[in-house]
Amino acid sequence: MLWYKLVIVLHILSLVVLSGGALGSIITDRSFWANLGKNNQHAAAIAKLSGLLAGMAQIGSILSLITGLSLLALSKWVYIGHLWMQIKLALFVLLFLNGFLVAKPIAAKLKELFIRLNKGEVSPSDSAFAAIRSRLSTFHIVQTIGLVILVCLGVLKFPS
Repeated sequence: MLWYKLVIVLHILSLVVLSGGALGSIITDRSFWANLGKNNQHAAAIAKLSGLLAGMAQIGSILSLITGLSLLALSKWVYIGHLWMQIKLALFVLLFLNGFLVAKPIAAKLKELFIRLNKGEVSPSDSAFAAIRSRLSTFHIVQTIGLVILVCLGVLKFPS
């Protein structure tokens, strides 16, 4: 029982790290776009911070997976047959893939464009920046809604 409680605490802490990284990334991304073209040195520093926060969210995600599976094992896998848990696990995988398959390429493209901006090859009003901003915004919305649903599924255990 003590192990179970300890793992629950670690699971909650991993969700805090995940959520904090995700929220921090949203906030820093907004600041990045506000500074782009006005103060590119500041925008570059903000982009670096945003990347660190995204890494923090990934670490929280991995810890959440490890502690979540540990909780399932400690409860003798009794919850794995529940629909809410199956939905939660599937959603977790989808959100992880969304981060890996959507956010990483967006970040790489943004880095490339930012380098070209500093060389004077493109301007902040370039349509490529607008497209990246739109995709990044959609990514953040999807991830935030998904995280809220994950937490609700874990707390409410609905549907059974």
